[in-house]
Amino acid sequence: MADTINAGIAPPKLWMNANGRIVCERHGGRGFRAALAASTDPGYLLTDLDNWDRLTRDEVNSEPDLCVCEDCGSRG
Repeated sequence: MADTINAGIAPPKLWMNANGRIVCERHGGRGFRAALAASTDPGYLLTDLDNWDRLTRDEVNSEPDLCVCEDCGSRG
């Protein structure tokens, strides 16, 4: 599949909250970005408003039409 993410590049930077909203790091909001900057866990964030899990490359590749930022359409 031409638009799947290659093994040779960085993993996707897409996050899904507890309600299923998917965003890229740019569109997560201020609280999200503050939590990301302070985080020591690269795959999980806890903000005042939500829990976020980073999507893996396999998750993005398995559902390429669904795993996009809901604000800008980026795949991360």
